[in-house]
Amino acid sequence: MRTKPILTITVLLIVMAAYFHFRPDRMFVGAKQEITINEIERHPSGIDRQEKAAQVVLAEGEFHDLEHTGAGQVKILADDKGQRVLQFLEFETAPGKDLMVCLMPLDDRQNPEQTKPSPYIIAPLKEIMGDQSYDLPPNLELSKCKEVMIWSRSSGVNFAKAVLHFH
Repeated sequence: MRTKPILTITVLLIVMAAYFHFRPDRMFVGAKQEITINEIERHPSGIDRQEKAAQVVLAEGEFHDLEHTGAGQVKILADDKGQRVLQFLEFETAPGKDLMVCLMPLDDRQNPEQTKPSPYIIAPLKEIMGDQSYDLPPNLELSKCKEVMIWSRSSGVNFAKAVLHFH
């Protein structure tokens, strides 16, 4: 009769140890998302080596905490061909699920009852830490953008933001 409670406790301890060892709740948090990029050789900052000298800074800002930590610099660069790149330098934020890089439009509604403008989703966040860059679509009107936001699409939480200061 005494072996049944001992066996139950032993099985419970094994299950708890397996849970804490494998942590199924962390299976997706902080996982790297696979992003396909062009196979050209890139500088660690994400800019093509041969084009680095020809790029002009259009806007820049610093990441700040919102619901989670956020740090680093952001720049919007343009080359002489009109291609624009959103670049993160020394970037860092908290791990999260389904993190997206977004540009937030100006809220220039004349009437508060009008629909609030939607963010422009640029791409899934490549990494939660380090230098990285994202190509911007040519039809995106940067003059209507005021912030870069790191946003979790699955939870609707804003992780970090950077206010853009245009040159």
